[in-house]
Amino acid sequence: MKKVLTAGIIALVIELIGMAVNYFYYQSHGWLLMSHKGFGGEITIEHGFGLRVVHIYAMTPGESGSVMLSFSPTSFLTFFVVLFFVVLIILFAAEKLQKK
Repeated sequence: MKKVLTAGIIALVIELIGMAVNYFYYQSHGWLLMSHKGFGGEITIEHGFGLRVVHIYAMTPGESGSVMLSFSPTSFLTFFVVLFFVVLIILFAAEKLQKK
């Protein structure tokens, strides 16, 4: 149980650090540094560490594009679960190596 709690705390800290890095990078560059990007006709969507950025590009002259940053619970939980299992595997592997 201790390993599960430790893995959860470590995963949460990594998630929050990743979210902060992405947020500050977005503030200075307009896109997320660590993210999964999806491309469509006039739209690009980025998901990374609980943040979602939607870029909508203007397709006709005289229109302007838009960029919207929002919190994405789905992205947050997905990254957290993946990080949790990676950290948990590392903790179990480290314990097995120490016992040898």
